[in-house]
Amino acid sequence: MRWLRVAHANCSGDDAILANGFDSENISLPLNLTAAAPHSALLADAASIPIQGSIRRTDSAGAAPTTLLSALGTLPLTLNNHVNGVTPQDFARSKPLSSSFEVLATNRDRKGREFVSVVEGKHGLPVWATQWHPEKNIFEQARAPGHWWPFEAIAHTRSAVAVSQYLANYFVDACRVSTHRFADATHEWRHLVYHQRTSTAMAPGFVQVYILRGAAEDIEQAEEALL
Repeated sequence: MRWLRVAHANCSGDDAILANGFDSENISLPLNLTAAAPHSALLADAASIPIQGSIRRTDSAGAAPTTLLSALGTLPLTLNNHVNGVTPQDFARSKPLSSSFEVLATNRDRKGREFVSVVEGKHGLPVWATQWHPEKNIFEQARAPGHWWPFEAIAHTRSAVAVSQYLANYFVDACRVSTHRFADATHEWRHLVYHQRTSTAMAPGFVQVYILRGAAEDIEQAEEALL
């Protein structure tokens, strides 16, 4: 293969089969792992990666998980923030989805309604998707406006941080397989994220965001509204 495109999406779905009305905003959940999860490209290594440190003290008063995969399946480490989702039944009925992606985990909302939570591309397709926000465990520390308590129910335990870092490492490693390259160092430098503005206009939902070209005017208006 001369080239490879790698994609990861979170908190998203196929608009054609999206169902709404899920009661799954601002809730962290353990994953209901499928039989395919321990053997998947995405999560196979997680079954053998230990969580170092005092897990009992930081995560659980009961039996402590010993591996990253067991932590994902037993602890509320995945922040969900959505009202739309794809049910396992709709996923299975969709030939384009079921033939292209393997379901690795599901979840149930507060009312017991089940939705697909993690999928992986089949046949080596380098695409992964999560219905939750793996980035927030590490980077989101927002407080409710005017208060000290957290704005969202985000887990920041050792296990939660390990989950975020594991997925980040996996995604970057997958990108390294790509043979795409910039023409030269100058061209590469012009495209680095360091040239983009940062803003707190979307806080506390997102503490800090990058403002990509084309979105600057909208962000500026949001910043002015905060003043």
